[in-house]
Amino acid sequence: MDDQTQHFRGRAGCRGERLLDAGHVCCHGDKPYVGLAFRGQHVGFEPLEGLRWRLWFRDIDLGLIEMLPAWFDQAASEGPRTTATIDKNNHNGSSETAA
Repeated sequence: MDDQTQHFRGRAGCRGERLLDAGHVCCHGDKPYVGLAFRGQHVGFEPLEGLRWRLWFRDIDLGLIEMLPAWFDQAASEGPRTTATIDKNNHNGSSETAA
């Protein structure tokens, strides 16, 4: 572990990630923008409740971000799945058939 990521060891569940040249960071399949001033630096992600994460630079609180879990993007790209079948001969106003 290098000097940059040592700052995050004391925080429970906090993980350090290095920022890309454009000021974004890769975390859980997402690339939130942190800022050009932080490019090449390490920031820490502290998991909070739900989709919220607290972002740290050394011991400075950079604020909260919300990120969807990686599985959400995969599920969204697969499209909707329906289980109902449509009975085109049914004229009672319902589009579903009885089981």
